[in-house]
Amino acid sequence: MDIDKAALDKLTAAKYAMVQRHPFYAGIALTLPFVECPYLNPPTMATDMQVIYYHPKFVMECSKQELMGVIAHEVLHVAFFHGTRRKERDPRLWNFACDYAINPILINGGMRLPGFGLYNEKYLNWSAQKIYDDLIKNQDKIDELLSKMPGFSIEPGDGESDGEGGGKDTIHGGIIDLKDFKDADGNPISVSEIEHNIRLKVASAAQVAKARGLLPGGLEGLIKAHGAAIVNWHDYIQNWVKGHAPDDYTWRKPNRTMLANHRVYMPSPELKGAGTGVLSIDTSGSVSDQELVKYITEIVGVIEMCRPEKLIIIQHDAVIQKIDEWEPTDSFESLKVKGRGGTCIQPTFKYLDQIDDHIDWMICFTDMGICDYPPASQAPPFPVLWAATGPMNAPFGQYIPLKEAMDG
Repeated sequence: MDIDKAALDKLTAAKYAMVQRHPFYAGIALTLPFVECPYLNPPTMATDMQVIYYHPKFVMECSKQELMGVIAHEVLHVAFFHGTRRKERDPRLWNFACDYAINPILINGGMRLPGFGLYNEKYLNWSAQKIYDDLIKNQDKIDELLSKMPGFSIEPGDGESDGEGGGKDTIHGGIIDLKDFKDADGNPISVSEIEHNIRLKVASAAQVAKARGLLPGGLEGLIKAHGAAIVNWHDYIQNWVKGHAPDDYTWRKPNRTMLANHRVYMPSPELKGAGTGVLSIDTSGSVSDQELVKYITEIVGVIEMCRPEKLIIIQHDAVIQKIDEWEPTDSFESLKVKGRGGTCIQPTFKYLDQIDDHIDWMICFTDMGICDYPPASQAPPFPVLWAATGPMNAPFGQYIPLKEAMDG
């Protein structure tokens, strides 16, 4: 299947616009693969908690503001565990309850959705479980909803549905309920592992949004419920890199397990490696020898786990001190540290802007004592992860507090 480039470009532009305006939603969206799905029915967007599927026609019909709203809608389905908490509930009614739970957060937070979306003042601050129990008591409302809105599926067909469109009761993104969860490599993964990974994404995104004073209202309960997750830092970095690797999906070979067991037609992963990454090492005088050892250890771990096609390793203090390039055929044993002056990051970003390499991701190992962060409006066009021993103060990117890992 040929990917609709116009739809993909529009979707990518919307996600990166969210980095500046809605960093919480962007922080989670940028860790989830977006897969074009012409068989999505209704033809909007949907998630199975690990992937966000989109219909290209729907993407092209949305304004940029509406598209950001629908992306945020899908992100909240993931953040609230809507795809793993249904149990024996009716799937379509559960989807309605989940929409009623999250749309007020989006709409009251200034997000825009096509049409209006499922919304009822009565359900403000209600959980999806409580809303579902309330909906069951009103059969007339259930019949009305079911008559207008089909359930979500991914099956061969024309991808069109009469159940979509504008209006007060519009469903913008669905929950695909899958029983056999797999990780990015196709290995079985438990629901508890999926939820643990989501907690990490939510905690990281919340830290960034709080630091910029842009945490959406209505999410305090969610953040508190997820808490400060205990993180396996090697696993987190590995999953983060894989989440931004240029892997693709192909419809030429359907996922046989999902087709045989659930009659769900899904693409198979077409892995292409971990792309080209950048590892930026803060070698300033404010970084201790212990911290530098931790940085080097994590670098070796990233290389061993993810095997990127190419790795650009930049050591810097106030200026770039050393640049090394690593490829899969190279040996990598240690780095000779150069620097120990002040700390500036803009020379590194300027260098990356001038080279010909397409950068897929960047990890910055630092104590966050940086004096020249670019403003959010000048964030680089690739995702940035601050793996830090100091508090988050960068205006963009995601954050891992490495201090706890060093002390643990």
